[in-house]
Amino acid sequence: MKKGFLNYFLPRIIQYFIVIFIGVTVAFIIPKLSPVDPVESVLNKMSGYSVMNPEAVTEMRETLQSMFGTEKKIFIQYVEFWGRILKGDFGPSLTMFPVPVMDVIMTSLPWSMFLLLTAVFIAWLLGIILGTIIGLNSQKIWTKFLEGFVTFLYPIPHYIVALLLLFLFSYLFPIFPLTGTYGIGSTPQFSLSFLGEVVKHSFLPALSIVLVSLGWRALSQKSLVSNLLSSDFMRYAKIGGVPKQTRFFLFDF
Repeated sequence: MKKGFLNYFLPRIIQYFIVIFIGVTVAFIIPKLSPVDPVESVLNKMSGYSVMNPEAVTEMRETLQSMFGTEKKIFIQYVEFWGRILKGDFGPSLTMFPVPVMDVIMTSLPWSMFLLLTAVFIAWLLGIILGTIIGLNSQKIWTKFLEGFVTFLYPIPHYIVALLLLFLFSYLFPIFPLTGTYGIGSTPQFSLSFLGEVVKHSFLPALSIVLVSLGWRALSQKSLVSNLLSSDFMRYAKIGGVPKQTRFFLFDF
């Protein structure tokens, strides 16, 4: 039992650590390959708000280089990068300097979780319904079209669907907003008007998740229903005179 446990989990745990190592390493290397210097980027942004003398610019550049660690050797930067990640310290945000990255993440995380969980639940529910309908009516022509539709959706990446929806309904036909969680100037509150803004801003991202996830869930449910309908106990129930609706609700669910 212990040997089987180790044989199953140990390779997967090692694989997870390898994936994490590669992911963190790539996340460190890609910004280094960028022609944009984070220190100069912050300096340019700050100098745009006020006039700064050369000495102040030099001192601020040195302070920012120390803050970002760009004056150190690349290997030391890499080691410190790992140390910060393990401590949950991602440093200041470049786009929202000097706000810490962790604060930006924690501000956006609840909205992202709300969007993802809602979209996944809707996709799961619709996938079960559509998959069950397709499985129960597999010989009908209209279900062939429905099955072809969900099969077409299944391999499409989420970001392709998202870009297409944004182009159609935010750019070509400006029905939904391009960015944001709610309208500019709005204050989060428990009201129907604010809820309507949140739904309007999250509709297209949620729809992209639902459409792609729907394909996999519907095909899985269709396969499950088809296997159940062809099983021995379903045949015996049919021979025994059990109505189709009863067989379906008792055995499929």
